[in-house]
Amino acid sequence: MSQRLHWMVVVYLLCFFGQHIDFRLFVLLGAGLFIYLIRILRLSKLYVLLLLLLSLWFYIHIPAIEIKPPPNHLGETQIEGKITSYVERKEQYIRFILLTNQQKIQVTYFPPEATSYVSQQMFKTGAVCSLKGSYQEIPSARNPGQFNYQAFLASQNIHYQFLLESTTESSCEGQNSLQKLYNLRDQILKHAEQQLSPLTYAWFAAMLFGDRSFMDEETLSLFQDWHLTHLIAISGLHVGLIVSIIYVLLLYLCRITVEKSQLLVMGILVIYPILSGGAPSVWRASLMMIVLLVLHKLSVRLAVSDVISVVFIVLLFFDPYLIYSLAFQFSFIITYAIILSRKIVIAQPSYLWNMFQISFLSMMVILPIQLLHFYQFQPLSVLANLAVIPYFTLFVLPLLFLLLLCFPLPSLLSLLDQIFDQLHSLFLELLSKVDEMFSLIWLIGEFPVLLVGIYYLLLYFFMTGWETHNIRQAFSTGVLIVFLLLAVSLKPYLDPHGYVTILDIGQGDAIVIELPFRKAVIMIDAAGTMEKDFTTPSAKNFEQIIDPFFKARAINRIEAIFLSHADHDHIGSVPFILENYQVDYLFTSFFEEEIIEHYQQINPVTDYLNLHKEDTVVIQDQRFEVLHPYQSNPDKNENSMVLHTILGKQTWLFTGDIGVETEKKLLQMYPSLQADILKLGHHGSDTSSSEPFLRSLEVQAGIISAGVNNRYGHPHDSVVERLDGLNMEVYRTDESGAITFQFGQENGTFFTFLP
Repeated sequence: MSQRLHWMVVVYLLCFFGQHIDFRLFVLLGAGLFIYLIRILRLSKLYVLLLLLLSLWFYIHIPAIEIKPPPNHLGETQIEGKITSYVERKEQYIRFILLTNQQKIQVTYFPPEATSYVSQQMFKTGAVCSLKGSYQEIPSARNPGQFNYQAFLASQNIHYQFLLESTTESSCEGQNSLQKLYNLRDQILKHAEQQLSPLTYAWFAAMLFGDRSFMDEETLSLFQDWHLTHLIAISGLHVGLIVSIIYVLLLYLCRITVEKSQLLVMGILVIYPILSGGAPSVWRASLMMIVLLVLHKLSVRLAVSDVISVVFIVLLFFDPYLIYSLAFQFSFIITYAIILSRKIVIAQPSYLWNMFQISFLSMMVILPIQLLHFYQFQPLSVLANLAVIPYFTLFVLPLLFLLLLCFPLPSLLSLLDQIFDQLHSLFLELLSKVDEMFSLIWLIGEFPVLLVGIYYLLLYFFMTGWETHNIRQAFSTGVLIVFLLLAVSLKPYLDPHGYVTILDIGQGDAIVIELPFRKAVIMIDAAGTMEKDFTTPSAKNFEQIIDPFFKARAINRIEAIFLSHADHDHIGSVPFILENYQVDYLFTSFFEEEIIEHYQQINPVTDYLNLHKEDTVVIQDQRFEVLHPYQSNPDKNENSMVLHTILGKQTWLFTGDIGVETEKKLLQMYPSLQADILKLGHHGSDTSSSEPFLRSLEVQAGIISAGVNNRYGHPHDSVVERLDGLNMEVYRTDESGAITFQFGQENGTFFTFLP
C-alpha cells in the first residue's frame, strides 16, 4: 500500500466536491474514478473496496456549512461556558470562542479606556465563564461577490456572536495549560513591539507568530495580487527553516547528542504551532516532520506522499471543518503537487528552471481555488516567486528568527532591526514599482464550482503527460486548460442578456447597468460611507460591496457614470472607483467645481461633462434622456438628475432624490411621461413618490434602495401603503439585498440576492 494512501485523500476531496454538485454527477464521477483505479492503475480490489467504504463514510460525515437562525433573544442575557480558543487582545477589542452546550459562540468585548488591566486579564483559555451581554446578528453577504462573514464563521462551526457589555457583571475562573504558552507568546510579542521598529515588528509578528493585524493593508493587497500571501502566512518553508536552524544550534553550539536534539526538535514542533496561532499550514508541516522523525527512529520506511496523507486525514478527524480553511487547502494542495511531481522537478539540472517549475506548478494547482474566492490572478506571479522566494528564504526568515534570538542583546538587536527595516523597505518599494509597471491582472469573474472539478481533471492529465514525456497529451490538455479559463472570462461578452443591479449599498444608491454582450457598463450613482468621525470619507462601500461586485462580474472598465446629485450617499465611492478603474465618462449636473476638480486630480483621463434637461447621451446604442434639472437648485435633492431609458422592452425612470414638487414639474413638462419600472426617489421617503406621479407614470414595478433599519425610517409607511394600494410590484434592498433585473430583446425578469 506504499505510495497509495494519497488516493484516500483524493476520495475525500471527491466527496467534498460532491456535496456542492448534483448527486447524479457525483455518482458518475465516483464510478469513473474507481474504474480508473481498477482498470488503469490496477490497484488491488481489496484496497479499492476500502476506498469505496471510506467514500461512503466521508460523504456522510463531511460537515456542511449550515446557516442557523439567530437566537430568539437578541436582548441582554447571561451565558455560561468555557473559553476554548486563544484570547485575542487588540487595542480596540478582546475576542475569543466560548463553548456552551456544544455550541461555539464568538465573544467580543470592546473595553472602554477606563477598564482596568485586571478586568481585561480575566479571560484565559480554559476558563469557565459567566458572561453578561447580548447576542448580535452576524453580518451576511447581501450583494454578489460580497464577503459572507456569516458563512465564514459557519465554516468554523461558529453560529452565534455575543457582545460582552461589561466585565463587572461577568466572571471567569481557571485556565488550562495552553494559557501558559499563550502568555509566553504575548510576552514575546509585547517585548518585540517595544524594541523593534513598526515595519520590522509587523513582519516579525506575521511571519513568526501568525499575527498579520499590524501589517499595512496596501502591502497585504499587493502580496495578494501577486499570489505571494503564502510567504506572509507561516508555512512549511518557515517551519522547516526554523527547525533546521534550531537543530544545527543544538548539535554544534549546545553540543547535544543527535538523539536528544531530535527529541527536543519534536517537542518544539508540538509547541510552535500553538505559539504561532495554530495555522493549518504550521500543523501540517510540524506533524509531517514529527511523523518522519518517528518513522526514522523506528526504521520504518514510508513514502512522503503517504505521510502527508496520514496527516491530512488525522487533522480532519480532529477538526472536520478545517476542510473549509483556505490556508488548509492551499498548504496541502501545494505540498501534494510538489511531492507527486518530484520526478519532473528533480529531473531538471538547472536550479533556476527547477524553481520556475515549482512556482508554475504551485500557481496552477491553487488557481481554481484562487478564482473561486478572488475572481482574478496575476500570470506574472510565476516570475515574481522566482525572485521573492529566495529573498524570503535567505534573508527575511533567517533575520527575523535571529532577531528573536537576539532579545538578550539590545545593541545587536537594534543593529539587525535597522538592517531589516531599511532593506525590506527597499524591497517593498521595488515590488510596488513592479506592480505599477507590470500589473497584468487576468480578471476571470465568478468561477463555477463544476469547472473546478473539470480543471483539476485536465491538470492531472497535463501533469501525467509532462511526467511521462507524452508531449501530445501535455500540450493538448494545457490548451484545454487555457481554453477553459478563456471561456469563463469571455462569458459576459457572449451573453445576450443585459443586467441592471441595484446594489444593497446601505442608505444610498449604487446602480450598475451591464448591456447585452458586455457592450458597456454604466453606473448611476455610487454611494459611500463616512468614518466614525462623520467627516472623513470611508472606502468601506467600495472595498466591501462595489469592488467585489465588479470582480465577480468580471468588470474592469466602466464606460460611464451618471451622478444624480452631490450628496455623499450617492457619490461617496466615486473617488475610489476613479482611482482603481478605467472610467470613460462621468456625467454630473450643477455640481460644485471643487468636486469636479477633485475627481480630475484622481483620474485626469476621464471625460467630465455636465448634463441638463433635454440632453441625450447614447452609449453603445443605449439612449439616456435627461429630464431634469433645467436650472441649479439650492436644495441638492431637488437638483437630482432624472434619467429616462429603455432596457429590453421596459421603460425606466431613475429619479435620484427628487421630491414632490419636482415630480409635479416633470408631469407638467412631460405630460405623456411613462415608466414601467421606477427607481423611487429619496429611498422611499414621504417627501417623494406622490400618488399622482405614480398613477400618471403607470408604474408596474418600483425599486427602493434603503439601508436595513436606517435611522431615517426609509421607506416611509405612507409610501409603502401607497404602493400597495396601487398594486405595484415593489423590490426593496433592505429586505432582499441586491436586486437584479435581467433583460433581453423582449421582457425582463427580477431576481433578488436574498431569498
